[in-house]
Amino acid sequence: METGLNKSQQSLPDPSFTNAQKGISKNVKNDVSQSFLEQVVEASPAKALDPRADTKINVQHLDFYYGAKQALYDVSLPIREHHITALIGPSGCGKSTFLRTLNRMNDLIPGTRTGGEAAFEGQNIYANSTDVVLLRQRIGMVFQRPNPFPKSIFENVVNNNILSWHFNPLFVTAA
Repeated sequence: METGLNKSQQSLPDPSFTNAQKGISKNVKNDVSQSFLEQVVEASPAKALDPRADTKINVQHLDFYYGAKQALYDVSLPIREHHITALIGPSGCGKSTFLRTLNRMNDLIPGTRTGGEAAFEGQNIYANSTDVVLLRQRIGMVFQRPNPFPKSIFENVVNNNILSWHFNPLFVTAA
């Protein structure tokens, strides 16, 4: 199954498009609005990227398997510090599987295996010496559906705050 994560980016629109081709209405009454729309349409995300920015997570030739079924094929992706990285694709193409490989949540699924390399701040994510709890604190996931503990909503919120106060030195107060 092709993941789409390792395909090259599509080319940006041809800058020689006319305003009508870009979808900018000729009936805009305010010149300021027209100028703003032109700026938005002509803004190129590639101009804002700094290829010299430090790489926070570097993924090289990543393969992932659910048993004998390969889900990710040769994914290589540098994730740069202070940049936004979006994984976009249809349902079932491997976006969440890829993200779970970065914080090793797939380790919890029996019969899975990961190949290739991924380094977070220069440290191998898949090394046996990696502290997985610390890794998951640094590389978290936000789920589409809530995953509360099997308790009441009140207990989930209170327990989360207690854990934050216990482990976060900002919440420690002097006696």
